[in-house]
Amino acid sequence: AMIHKYSGDLITPLKRLQHSGHIEIITTSATHAVLPTLSHPEALRAQIAAAAEDYLDRFNTKASGFWLPECAYDPRVLSYLKLAGFKYIFTESHSLGASEAAAKNGVYASYRAPNGINVFARDADSSKEVWSAKFGYPGHPAYREFYRDLGYDADYDYIRPYLGQDGARRPLGFKYHRITGGGDLSAKKYYDPDEARAVAESHAADFLERRMRQADEIHSSRGIRPVITGCYDAELFGHWWFEGPAFLESMIRKIRQERLPIQLVTPGEYLNSCPEPATLNPGISSWGENGYFDPWINDSNDRIYPAVLSVTDMMIETANHFANQDLTGLTLRALNQAAREVLLAQSSDWPFLMYIGSHSRYASERVDEHSSNAARLLTEVLEKRVDEKALSELEKKNSLFQRMDFRLFASVSRF
Repeated sequence: AMIHKYSGDLITPLKRLQHSGHIEIITTSATHAVLPTLSHPEALRAQIAAAAEDYLDRFNTKASGFWLPECAYDPRVLSYLKLAGFKYIFTESHSLGASEAAAKNGVYASYRAPNGINVFARDADSSKEVWSAKFGYPGHPAYREFYRDLGYDADYDYIRPYLGQDGARRPLGFKYHRITGGGDLSAKKYYDPDEARAVAESHAADFLERRMRQADEIHSSRGIRPVITGCYDAELFGHWWFEGPAFLESMIRKIRQERLPIQLVTPGEYLNSCPEPATLNPGISSWGENGYFDPWINDSNDRIYPAVLSVTDMMIETANHFANQDLTGLTLRALNQAAREVLLAQSSDWPFLMYIGSHSRYASERVDEHSSNAARLLTEVLEKRVDEKALSELEKKNSLFQRMDFRLFASVSRF
């Protein structure tokens, strides 16, 4: 319904909501690369700058906030974030370190890095009710079961016309069962949307009660009005947790209708009204397993990095060679497409899929594909023999960042 209402253009209503001050839309790195795993400063710059320019192109304004993919931080990112015009980031709680003097208010205040970038640290307590396997709301028995789907449940002859040309059973999005309890998918009871909605409302009330109690305790112990930063994957709401949007709606409405002593603010609103933040150098961190970068660099996926590093080297060297030339035609197109392919090879999705053992072969092949595409294009440019037909096919297949400028990969010292 949303797609039909806006003719597939969801950017426009989001722009309106941002312009009216209701929401604040931020961006992330170009292809969700875990930035600390990029050893080249030019690659860091390209991932951040490409995202900033794409945001400006879509929203006609600069993004104020930047989501560090996987909350993965190391100090090198600060200068490139500042260069791209960002004002704030989010980090995992342990990025604040053990220095009570520097972060005396813990995660309940914002801080400012030495170069002026503002830092919000994630509050683990406000995430526990949602994410915890033991306490998390999404696991309630009344909520819709994600893994039962009509594409698998229905009689094959009945469902065959809706399965696609190959006739293979696949998820269709029609899910008639609730979580029920236990891991036996065959024993799931039918879903009751009214009951699920009521549970979502009760969970929203519980969540707000916990936040108010938390705020009171912080005020009593620290003497501050805390800012509580809750960070969640957007796909949780409506995808994994079908009732997630109802939970959010109920929570927002309760704050206003019941005039609760708690309010929702955007990071920009908070920074415009908060006391002068203390200066802090965040520590290396992420919200990945074990708190650092283990999921993205380990025995299951480390084989991909030599190819990614090699083609990134090649991209930087070639960008430096052509950076100050007035290029047109095939050479420019090939260099820009090579930059897209390098960015795609750097995506965090590939090593993570390999780590969890889900579609590992596909992920590995994607890294090889993008790395080899970029290497081939760069070689063709240097040897002045660009294959226009093959280039056109790649431009259609991997068409992100239409205004890509390969010079983003040129060494900063050249500008």
